[in-house]
Amino acid sequence: MSKGKGKQGYKYMFFLVMLFGYCNGKGPHNNAETVRLQLFSFEAGDIGAAHIFEDTLGFKGKILLTNWKDTIFFNFGYGDVDNLAEKDPKVIYYPYNIDTLKLNIDKDILDTSLVIYTNKANYDIDEFRRRNVFFDSISGFRAKIVLPREVSKGGTAGVYFDSLRNDEGGRLKFNFYADNLDSLQIKRISEIIKTIRFNLNL
Repeated sequence: MSKGKGKQGYKYMFFLVMLFGYCNGKGPHNNAETVRLQLFSFEAGDIGAAHIFEDTLGFKGKILLTNWKDTIFFNFGYGDVDNLAEKDPKVIYYPYNIDTLKLNIDKDILDTSLVIYTNKANYDIDEFRRRNVFFDSISGFRAKIVLPREVSKGGTAGVYFDSLRNDEGGRLKFNFYADNLDSLQIKRISEIIKTIRFNLNL
């Protein structure tokens, strides 16, 4: 599908969602207790209007939340669905003065913001990760929940399901996440995640 056709598809689905909302007298999920998409729903009472953009089958899309002024992304798939795993940071042990080292590094050769230096010989790489990972059962499925450790450093908050069902296509996976949220938004999305319910009768 061409890029242009993809955009038209989103606009078409957005129109259907708005039309359905206004037919029920609520607008596009205004102050909705439940936000319903084709393949799943979630509870979100204080998001204002939820503008939904999804592809024709409901496998991929985004939800614009007016009160948050932010966007939640989601993706179903059998193949390469981001599992929200954090890549191991590049950590270098340097037993001397790290500030002096950084001053003398040619930043045209090495971007020091992409490297973590430590003078601890027996460091634990988990000390330098930016995300906390938890496992829970949501809607009857095993889920991996990811939340930022430090709000000031940004990061991803969301959930990943590794196996919603297993058929001839393989394992159906799903992610639902947002980036660079503030502390209140992180708390809210962590609450929303636990209310996700699936409708997979395809």
